[in-house]
Amino acid sequence: MGKPTQKKKNRFFTQHAKSSAMFVSLAIHALILILAISFVAVKVIQKTESSFKATPVLHPRMPQKKLQVPVKTKRRTPPPRLRKQITAKKITKKMPEIKMPEIKGVKGNLGAMGTALGGGSEIGFTMPEINVFGIKSRGEKVFFILDCSHDMMKDEIGGMRAYRIIKEELIAILRTLPPTTLFNVAICEIPYGSKIYFKNMVPANQANIEKIESWIAPLNEVPEGTSFLEGKDAGQFYGLKTLGEGGSEIPTDPSAEKGKNIRAEGGFFRPLFLAMREEADNIFLLTSSWGYHMHVITEGVIDPGLREKWEENLKIAEERIKEENKKRVESGLDPLPIRGTDLFGHYKDLYVDTYKIRPEQEDWTYNILSKELKKSWGAIANKKSQTKLGLRKQKKNPFSVNIVHFVPQNGGNEDIKSRLKGLANNCHGKYRAIPGMEAIQAAAITQSVSEPKEEPQKETP
Repeated sequence: MGKPTQKKKNRFFTQHAKSSAMFVSLAIHALILILAISFVAVKVIQKTESSFKATPVLHPRMPQKKLQVPVKTKRRTPPPRLRKQITAKKITKKMPEIKMPEIKGVKGNLGAMGTALGGGSEIGFTMPEINVFGIKSRGEKVFFILDCSHDMMKDEIGGMRAYRIIKEELIAILRTLPPTTLFNVAICEIPYGSKIYFKNMVPANQANIEKIESWIAPLNEVPEGTSFLEGKDAGQFYGLKTLGEGGSEIPTDPSAEKGKNIRAEGGFFRPLFLAMREEADNIFLLTSSWGYHMHVITEGVIDPGLREKWEENLKIAEERIKEENKKRVESGLDPLPIRGTDLFGHYKDLYVDTYKIRPEQEDWTYNILSKELKKSWGAIANKKSQTKLGLRKQKKNPFSVNIVHFVPQNGGNEDIKSRLKGLANNCHGKYRAIPGMEAIQAAAITQSVSEPKEEPQKETP
């Protein structure tokens, strides 16, 4: 064989280069393919819940037009809703058969009172609150003492018209009491004694209150004209003599301090001790002065020769007061309710010391009076008297004396104030001074129901 030619050599190298290039290309592609396979792309698709959003649609609004003709429109009220009404079932408890104690002032004992009030077994007994001219207290057995003396009707207090307000207020207060409350009313005149209407305390029902109203209606009423001056005693137009029918004189209490002759002609002495006998747990005294509460030390007149002068000046004073009252009534003023020895205080030039024509006496102090009242109550309580309903709550003090003091606008006598205030404090009560007409009207917070008030007439067009 011959040697390869140059041409053959070149062809061999060319083919060998092509083969090498192809091999390198395949290797590169294989390497790329291996790298591509090693990287795996994972796409995670998370499914979310579909939600719908409301898109507001704007509606065109027409502009409001003003009505040419005004139209009245009625507002329609919805029909009332029916509500379920809850009522408490009335429970009537049967009272056990127990023999009840005797109660003073109630005919037929508690059984009769229960019948009169609608049955004792169905009554809700309570301790009522009483408001007397601003003094508030509670009690089951209430005793009222009303002063009707001339001091209650001074011009500085409001005259006889102010006294009418006081009377109407007392009746209105009685009407606020529940019928289970026992009460009584006494009238005192300084220095001429005192009267009580009921012999014992009675229930505060309508019939008993109307009796008291009729009894005190003519008391200290303003007289019409000057005819009241024609009588021999011009003082008959006021005081105890003007009370209506009924009532009886209160005697002197025998249980007061022993060893002394008691002279308590006037004032509230006797009614207070009567309240102790009736075991009242709340006493209201409506007054303007201390009154005459005294012990007789020695019998006999101190200066007998002064008696004739006293009687002579008293006749002169009685004629003067008639003329003065005539002028007052003609000018539209209330008459001055003054008579007897009180005239000497009004006409100073005729003054005669009345103490010198009386037996020697000693005044009661508020300390002695309160002490004797407590002793009188204690004597009754120790007897274990069964004269109460048995409904009274346990109280620290068995009774209280509350005093409403009517005084002139300038304040009045400080000595009398201190006495009345001391009596109220010693007897576990309250004291209040009311100066003048305007204060009386303001303190009379319980509107009187004794007389209907006239409504103003409307003007007709």
